[in-house]
Amino acid sequence: MIVLENVLLKNYKINLELDSNRVGIFSRDSYLTEELLLILAGIIKPKGKCMFNGEEVYDNDKYFKSRIYIDCKESYLKTLNVNTIASSIKNKFQKNINEIKLKKHIDTLKIRGECEISFAFEYDFTPTGNTLINLSLALSLDDALIINNPTINLLRLSDINYIYSQFQKREGLLIFGLNSLIDMKHFFDRIICFTDYKEVRVINPLVDSLLLIDRCDIIDDYKLFNTKDGRIITLNLPLETSKRLQKQKIRIERISIYEIENYLPK
Repeated sequence: MIVLENVLLKNYKINLELDSNRVGIFSRDSYLTEELLLILAGIIKPKGKCMFNGEEVYDNDKYFKSRIYIDCKESYLKTLNVNTIASSIKNKFQKNINEIKLKKHIDTLKIRGECEISFAFEYDFTPTGNTLINLSLALSLDDALIINNPTINLLRLSDINYIYSQFQKREGLLIFGLNSLIDMKHFFDRIICFTDYKEVRVINPLVDSLLLIDRCDIIDDYKLFNTKDGRIITLNLPLETSKRLQKQKIRIERISIYEIENYLPK
């Protein structure tokens, strides 16, 4: 169970409890996503409390041994040699890689075609290759995974589908900072959203109802996001409020949480 108590990030105060294994984080401000992930990973100390299974995660050696944090924008590896990667991760993080899985992911994703070898015999990965090798590394570990930007720079649908299918097979805790909601459609048990209204809402994609509504006064308590065409995305309108909207002939459109980026300003 993840518990956040009075955690302050910019103008947001976060209080939530999550008993879910697949958690996404969505914000229009990438800083908020990254900071929350670093708090959940125990890397930075929060203003407030962050607990996992009853223990504070910040600077918690026991917790560190059970999870790994990866930001797919960052470059961690300069080789495709599986033995070298395994040795490096073992020495630096005391974690054991499944070398058979890692080789399989590298070969299946054709990562050798996404890099050049420098004069120093280091691999210079393309942006796509960098994401793919980071994800291959993650998928070769048995740890809980906290990953930022999991599909950034992935251009081929075949790569996204393969990565998606491999994560679907995982058990245990998966927390993703989402650079794209649609790439991970139908994956999450819960999605943490930083709204446009200085609130943090936890959405259950299978249960909660998101509506796209013309701007009006009677939905103020349920607003999540402002759209690029001046409408409002709302969460879980009461039946009476919906009836009032229909009576006033206000346009309503039901949407999926995974579709909201289509409606938001860039």
